Amino acid sequence: MIGFTIGLRSLRAAQVAMNLVGQNVANASTPGYSRRQVSFAPSAPMLGRFALGTGVEVRELRRIHDSLVDTRLREQRQVLGQLETSGSLLGQLEGFFQEPSDSGLAARLDDLWNAFSDVASSADDSSFRDGLVQAALTLGAGFRQVASQVESVGDEARQGVDFAVGVVNGYLSEIAALNDRIVKARSYGSAPSDLLDARDEIVKQLSDWVDPQVLERPDGTVDVLIDGMLMASGDRARELVTRQPGDGTVEVLVKDSLQKIDIGGGRLAGYLGLAHLTVPSRRAELDELAKSLIYEINKRHTTAVPATGPYTQLSAAVTVAPGDVDQPLSALDLPFQVKEGRLTVNVVESATGSVTQHFLDVDPESMSLADLAGELDALHNVSASLDSVGRLRVGVAAGFGFDFSARLDVDPDDAGSFGSDHATLTTGTGPFALADGDTLDLAVDGGIPLTVTFSAADFADIGNATAEEVAAVLKAQAPGITALAADGRIVVRSDTAGTSSSLQVTAASSSALFAVGTTDIGTDTAVAVNLTGAPSDGQSGHFTVRALGDGVIGLTPGLAIGLFDQSGTQLASFDVGSGYVPGDPIELVPGVSLTLSAGTVGASSGDVFEFDLVDDPDSSDALVALQLGAFFTGSGAADLDVDGEIVADPRKVAGSRSGSAGDASAFTALVALRDEALESLSGRTIAQGYGELVASVGLDVRTNFTATLAQAQLLQSLESRREEISGVNTDEEMLKLLEYQHLYQAAGRYLQTVSQMTDVLFGIV
Repeated sequence: MIGFTIGLRSLRAAQVAMNLVGQNVANASTPGYSRRQVSFAPSAPMLGRFALGTGVEVRELRRIHDSLVDTRLREQRQVLGQLETSGSLLGQLEGFFQEPSDSGLAARLDDLWNAFSDVASSADDSSFRDGLVQAALTLGAGFRQVASQVESVGDEARQGVDFAVGVVNGYLSEIAALNDRIVKARSYGSAPSDLLDARDEIVKQLSDWVDPQVLERPDGTVDVLIDGMLMASGDRARELVTRQPGDGTVEVLVKDSLQKIDIGGGRLAGYLGLAHLTVPSRRAELDELAKSLIYEINKRHTTAVPATGPYTQLSAAVTVAPGDVDQPLSALDLPFQVKEGRLTVNVVESATGSVTQHFLDVDPESMSLADLAGELDALHNVSASLDSVGRLRVGVAAGFGFDFSARLDVDPDDAGSFGSDHATLTTGTGPFALADGDTLDLAVDGGIPLTVTFSAADFADIGNATAEEVAAVLKAQAPGITALAADGRIVVRSDTAGTSSSLQVTAASSSALFAVGTTDIGTDTAVAVNLTGAPSDGQSGHFTVRALGDGVIGLTPGLAIGLFDQSGTQLASFDVGSGYVPGDPIELVPGVSLTLSAGTVGASSGDVFEFDLVDDPDSSDALVALQLGAFFTGSGAADLDVDGEIVADPRKVAGSRSGSAGDASAFTALVALRDEALESLSGRTIAQGYGELVASVGLDVRTNFTATLAQAQLLQSLESRREEISGVNTDEEMLKLLEYQHLYQAAGRYLQTVSQMTDVLFGIV
């Protein structure tokens, strides 16, 4: 009977082998399928004298795969998945900039500079001003659009993170379910090759989304770890969740522990990289560019004078919460930082053009917005307040205007201390070292000398008497004179004019004010002093012009005046004698000219006038930070816009630094900004900064594209290698099928022969 056993086993083995070939051929195109291979072995022999064999048996149906190749495939898929996700969104980002084109920001920036150039060449042309405002509005809209589109890529990336987490959770659940089925299949003694293939295919797909670490256990199940955290083991799987802290980022956490997890790679990492790094970085660069544009243009615009003339009312564009108006300026969330510096406020009398210049020291560590409003409000003819929403409002009294420009005081001799037709005596700069009981005898218009007595009770510190304190005493005790303080000096002037006007110091117990014998006589003609222009070389400071001799302007040979800085150093001297034509301009410093009319001046009478040159009227940047008199509003690309007052009336675009008719020097400075290397942009121009931003986005796209191609080729190579090892070759399978068919036929013939022999034997019996 052993022959029947051998034959039957041969038939069964051949049948199993042919069925396996059929399974391989049927799944030749099934993704993730690993080719099966039958393994034959002799069955156990019958023990005896000859130990005869009992045939063949199927020892194993082997699943052909290479775990090392599978691991490499998983690693490569997560790299490629990350690149493909990034590439898709980076392509969108590049398209939003529309460069190069006629509608991109580069073209709109050019339009703005050209519009400034047009206005600079013809400041009074209303059509050019309208064109400037329109170009600025178009540019602002362009910045806001690009900012919104860049942010939309970030939104899409954050949504992608949520979607990817859902996909990953689904794969982890499937792996856990397959682990359970594999364990149960093995408990029945079968080799669950199909389940193993399905499990490996899910793990491979998981690798598209994250960077999993896969550990295979002896029972055929796998543990899946992400960032070292066990996410699937046996029949259990953990879930991932997302959380958005509110700063534009998104976090991935393990649901049951809320522990943050580093994804490492895959599509989920691609979304996270865009949401956390690429989009914020490009948005920050765009904001930096817009912020620099706002700052630099407003820096020049807030300290200029509009075509409508000095302001009568002005409101800041920036609001401060009412509860914060008493906080230091440095603690406020302003678009730009306030620095320690000085703010120039010019109050202009509309009828005469006379300018009163005020300087406010700004310390952002100790000064609040309420303090600043208070200091402005304390200026003569100026009113300032904070409205209900914390907006600074500044105005002036009727008949006056104000601005914050570098304008000059066109009539710097308000005190009449230089070439006045009144007899005038001028002291040096205080404070003055007087003592209690000091006296000064002064003869006015040839009359009997008047004695002025200085009492300590009239001074806060008589040893350091101020010009204002001394002037008040003189005015109270000496009728017929006017005494006033001017820039730390005391100017004493007879109330009468002409040659009958005179002043003489006849006696003095102290030389702190005047030397005995100091005399001045009035004239029939007063000298008119006029300054024009604005400093063009950055010159700034307090300056004094003094008569260096006595004589008549335009007539006395060698008559000169001197220019002195605030330390008293003589910077230059100018001939105003017989070689000077009254009314001709004298350039004191580059960009600033002085004209003098005919008249008498004298060094002996202390003829002098003082003026200030201001290179930066707002070295504190308070105007820029509060956007008071600004051209642009906003703090970045998302809210960059043109101030509503300017949109309503383009004449309010400020283009004059001096306030003089026809002056367009602020426009010229704005045109020059086009090619100016800016510290805020690391020494680049605005155009260069934008060009580098666009180039960076393009480089990101090209780098990603090149890397994607390279990684795709490598993945294809690994897929081919896997196919060589685990894939089904139908030609080979057909040859095996033919081999197993012959085996089956031979086993059948063998059984037939054994059957015939058995029949013969039974027939003999």
